Amino acid sequence: MTDDRTPAAVPEPPKKDHGRAGRDLKAAVGSAVVLLAAVGASLYFWKPAFMLIVCVAVVAAVWEMRQGLLAKGVDLPEQPLMVGGVVMVVVAYLAGAEALVTATAVTALVVMLWLLRRGVDGYVKNATASVFTLVYLPFLGSFVALILAEGGIEGEGWTTTVSPGSSPSSW
Repeated sequence: MTDDRTPAAVPEPPKKDHGRAGRDLKAAVGSAVVLLAAVGASLYFWKPAFMLIVCVAVVAAVWEMRQGLLAKGVDLPEQPLMVGGVVMVVVAYLAGAEALVTATAVTALVVMLWLLRRGVDGYVKNATASVFTLVYLPFLGSFVALILAEGGIEGEGWTTTVSPGSSPSSW
């Protein structure tokens, strides 16, 4: 006695509906609280630790930008952008704006040479997107390091005192 019927298809469990945003609000709020606590604690207790958070954010942003541009056929050189981005943030914090400009130029040159090793097919498109990513993410992110370094590594950081009757030009 054999049963020739095919086994019943196992129904998939229903997907959770997270509302219009399509995200799990509890997980998003939880990760935001953890991130804000890490940023706040690093700025309050030991400011160089905040530079580590900025470096991780730059690396994550370059990865995210690459994933988005890959969908449009643009291939960013991930490794030199990530390493150069971290170097740019650290140099901006330790050595200032002039060193940041130098690190940006060196990173752009390394990125273009890295792309040239792949060949000339799509070079202009990839190089343009790479330099845009370099300026948009690590270079602008390095301004956080410049602001934080304003008071020096041991200093109080960037502060402004506003008193009644003072004008913005005197801040």
